[in-house]
Amino acid sequence: MRKFCVLLVLCLLWITPIVAQTKTDKDRDGLVGPVKSVEAYLIDFVRKDNGSGQTQFTNMEYDSHGNWTRKTRLVQSETGAQPQPYYAERRVITYY
Repeated sequence: MRKFCVLLVLCLLWITPIVAQTKTDKDRDGLVGPVKSVEAYLIDFVRKDNGSGQTQFTNMEYDSHGNWTRKTRLVQSETGAQPQPYYAERRVITYY
């Protein structure tokens, strides 16, 4: 009986990781529903006499499974100017 109980516990511990649900990048980022891309802003506040400042953007693109495939960081130095990319990271995921 003791061996049976030990065997049962070992089987349950072995199966638990197999049936555990893994979270996607979209879930970890707190997004709900179908998402194609997300853009986040970080604005640097400056003093009036200095006059310079910049806005930083992060644009993330997700695939149909909810994992990010491209992360681009952009900076906008002046109001009204086009944001310029300064860093991009891509990720290729193969699903079987």
